[in-house]
Amino acid sequence: MSDTTRAAALDALPPGRAHYWVRRCLETQVGCHDVALADHGICGVNACGCAAPFTSWHFGDHETARLGARAISVFTGILAIAAALITFGLPASDLTAAADKRRSALSLVSLACTLIGFPVFFRAARLSPGNVDEASLPKRRQRYNDALSRVAKVTDNDADRRTSNWWGEEAAMIHQMALVGPPRSKYCTARRHIVPVFDHYCTFLRNSVGNDNYGWFIATIFFAAVSCVCLSIAAVTLFASRDFWLFSVCVAVYFGWFAILWGLLVAFHLFLVCKGLTANEFLQFSRKVPAYLTDPATGEYSNRYNLGLLRNLQARLCPRQRWDVNSDDLV
Repeated sequence: MSDTTRAAALDALPPGRAHYWVRRCLETQVGCHDVALADHGICGVNACGCAAPFTSWHFGDHETARLGARAISVFTGILAIAAALITFGLPASDLTAAADKRRSALSLVSLACTLIGFPVFFRAARLSPGNVDEASLPKRRQRYNDALSRVAKVTDNDADRRTSNWWGEEAAMIHQMALVGPPRSKYCTARRHIVPVFDHYCTFLRNSVGNDNYGWFIATIFFAAVSCVCLSIAAVTLFASRDFWLFSVCVAVYFGWFAILWGLLVAFHLFLVCKGLTANEFLQFSRKVPAYLTDPATGEYSNRYNLGLLRNLQARLCPRQRWDVNSDDLV
């Protein structure tokens, strides 16, 4: 786009919630989820997001440009640090010695988890979930064209064949880019690229969760869950000191809700790891089991990626194969 065309487009921008994002895309030539030079501060849209106008926080659907969930995450982390310090330092002389030690220990554990969790959170948010090497794209496009040719030959007589994979490809068919993606991949409409071993799009991270950053995502929600649980229990312990009952109730209710949320999320992903599944695959079961998770001979469910708990943990949390290199298969 020429400078003249860009200037004309900027002058013609109508007001509204999309105004900030369209202007940002035109001025910096980056997408909603891409990092611009002006975004490297803590207030940038890829950090806490407070530099963006509030009216732009909820533009589009949950995969477009929402900043509210990210802002809540950063705000809650800062609030957790303050609440842990206050809970630890309050002079609750009417508590028993055991209760006071428990309150202090839980506050310190919560503080430590939050301080560790912050850099882990931003690492998960900034790290690429994985990419497909450009050198492999011609081959993948050719495989896509071959798959289309096979589908074109399907007749009415094939309609009742349960075991048929009309594409002839077990890997994902990425129609948006007209190519065959890596196994377990998906095209992310938010980041506008293919994510190998796609799990889900996280609104709190404003990033896709895939092969290369899934471990950082799990670490983020684990530290958040432990921090909120410890802080909630510490607040309940402090409730016995009637001088600070209102503070204790507010902390217990606010962080107790997050403790339940993050705890359930950790449990859900532990269940997925045990089964050798991603969240995307789990959700697909309500429609149709992916071809690569079925037995070609019978059409029944058969998960080649379920290698046992320990190997599943290693494969998801510390993957040996990174998808920023040229590779076709991940077994």
